[in-house]
Amino acid sequence: MSAALQLVKPAPHQPSLKVLNDSAIAHLASLNTATRQLRQWGISVDKINPYDSRHDSPVITIRRDPDVSLRALLDKAITRSWHERTCYAEFCGCIVTWSES
Repeated sequence: MSAALQLVKPAPHQPSLKVLNDSAIAHLASLNTATRQLRQWGISVDKINPYDSRHDSPVITIRRDPDVSLRALLDKAITRSWHERTCYAEFCGCIVTWSES
């Protein structure tokens, strides 16, 4: 009797936010705080992603309006970085991202 071996791929990583645990609640609280502050500064929030596989933090994508200053965001950001035309700022436990034209 011969046995056949079959290679099985591991299941893809599942976002931890599928379960409402302490980590998920912390992510949602960070998103809420950051989003409210951005809107108070007049910055338009385009998309919210509570889990992004590239980051450990929630990601907020904003719509860049040249008439609205990002100075308050950049001043309050813990870190800032630019990659080509995409900008990132770590703010209130979230990654805020936008594109410059």
